[in-house]
Amino acid sequence: MPTYRFRLDGKNVSVHSEAEMPLLHALRNDLRLSAQFGCSVNHCGACTVHLDGEPVRSCVTPVSEVAGKTVTIARAPEARPKPHPLQAALRRA
Repeated sequence: MPTYRFRLDGKNVSVHSEAEMPLLHALRNDLRLSAQFGCSVNHCGACTVHLDGEPVRSCVTPVSEVAGKTVTIARAPEARPKPHPLQAALRRA
């Protein structure tokens, strides 16, 4: 089984999987992250992540497509080490 390496939220990670496995499954099952799951058919957008700055649906993006790229996932505010600047601004308002 091939290994796919990519950058995830600022850290280098690798996943051993078949090329067609959806990124969502790699995030949830292999990397044990709380990536959002919705419809699994590219409809609802709950699984959207940023791939090199562009939004993609992780439920239909093969893990092979992210090799060598940068993935950023949405996380709950309590999972972040510090508030996003927008969150901080809203708290000050």
